[in-house]
Amino acid sequence: MGDQSISAPPPFLATPGDPPIPWKQWKKIFNTYMLAIGSDRYAPPRRQAILLHHLGIEGRRIYENLPEVSLGMGDGQTTNVFDMSVQMLDKQFTPKTNLVLQRHKFFSMVQRKDEDIASYVASLRGLALSCEFHQLLDSLTRGQIVRCAHDKRIREKLLVKDPNLEEAIQIAKGMEHAAVWLKEMEEVPKETEPGIITEIRKKDDPRVKVEWSKPTKNSETMKVNTEEKRKAQEWRVIKCYRCDAPGHIASSRTCAARNAICRTCVPMSEGEFVGDGVEDTIGTVLGELAITAQEWEDAVTTDPVLKIVKEKVVNGWRDDGEHNCGDLVGYLKVKDQLNIVNGMLQRRDQLVPPAGIRKHIIEITHQGHLGRGPESLAEIRVYLPASNLHNPHS
Repeated sequence: MGDQSISAPPPFLATPGDPPIPWKQWKKIFNTYMLAIGSDRYAPPRRQAILLHHLGIEGRRIYENLPEVSLGMGDGQTTNVFDMSVQMLDKQFTPKTNLVLQRHKFFSMVQRKDEDIASYVASLRGLALSCEFHQLLDSLTRGQIVRCAHDKRIREKLLVKDPNLEEAIQIAKGMEHAAVWLKEMEEVPKETEPGIITEIRKKDDPRVKVEWSKPTKNSETMKVNTEEKRKAQEWRVIKCYRCDAPGHIASSRTCAARNAICRTCVPMSEGEFVGDGVEDTIGTVLGELAITAQEWEDAVTTDPVLKIVKEKVVNGWRDDGEHNCGDLVGYLKVKDQLNIVNGMLQRRDQLVPPAGIRKHIIEITHQGHLGRGPESLAEIRVYLPASNLHNPHS
């Protein structure tokens, strides 16, 4: 291997100031380089020249001003000038150490959160070089791991096992690896099957129900990707909490019960008629009038005024001039009491019949067909805007 193929170490001291790499550490790098290029076959003067070349400009200046260099180091034949140069540089650049201070640094070193156990032990061993622990080095290093390791579980494990230094390092490494593997397992997205969720509630509106279709018997695990998310949105059915109808939420303008009065939140005032429910009201009215539900629906479709009123109940009574229409005056007076349930217009708990049926109601009431007189309008639970003067509950 040629000398040119091996990277040379950085200059020891190129400019005035402190060396970027301490002399003791730089010397190890330089010795490795000398071994790699096969410098043992070089004469001492050549090895000395390589050393001086890598000292840098400022390092070379300091070296040449050393007293020993100024006095001369012999003829270079009987004296190993390379070894003498290394000794002089050791004396010049090796700082004086305080044993108490170095040991204090050793025992004060704790493992950082982002530092693995191997790096921490290497740092401890580096500090221990100037602590003169000798035979106690391994025991004291192990004690530092037990005392100052970042992970509490590692410290507990080492206290129970009481291993030697190498065993302690292996145990700590194993626990660090296990912690990393466990974190990776927890971060893997959990695959879910379609239909597992039967009901969730949206964060913005806790009253909105979201239902999912049931999974097939042989359904495969749903992959989390864009296509499957789109399909999941198609499965979802939103229901309104007011009217329990699918396809919209309670704040929608198309909700039939949008303007309805909740009798749980707003109790009926004294004298108001309280029905037995929508189905009971419809059944009672149809039974008393001796008509079918189909006849009622047919009459609704042919009543243009009732259609306008229902639209205004849904969309709001805007001041657009239509309020002055004579056909709407009777509804306008009770507009806050109107609501739509199951497609039928109601005033409170009374049904509002279409024009085609009102005449029939008035006739059978006045003729005494029901046998109870005019009060029957309230008893059969209907509200007639044109005849409200005859209705004591209007």
